[in-house]
Amino acid sequence: MLKNNFIAKKDTLIYIQSFKQSPYVDLELTIEGENEIVYSNREGIQEKPKKINLAKGMFSFTIRGENGDGSNFNTLIGYYTDEIVFLNDEEGDQD
Repeated sequence: MLKNNFIAKKDTLIYIQSFKQSPYVDLELTIEGENEIVYSNREGIQEKPKKINLAKGMFSFTIRGENGDGSNFNTLIGYYTDEIVFLNDEEGDQD
């Protein structure tokens, strides 16, 4: 599991795009706010950028995966640098 925490300083937009190398890799991407999940993708693939409206507040971006030894995946997040601040990176075992 990979997890990044970030703050939206004001209401803003972000864009997310993701790819995986192998169809056998199971990925789940989520963006969770204080009270709700604002984005969830259990397929792990978002080939066209997805626009997500975020309200001012704190969020967690989490990537969970299985069956991916030696496989690559790529996740792109587009945001305005003056509106989003990432706080930390955490790596841990799958829940």
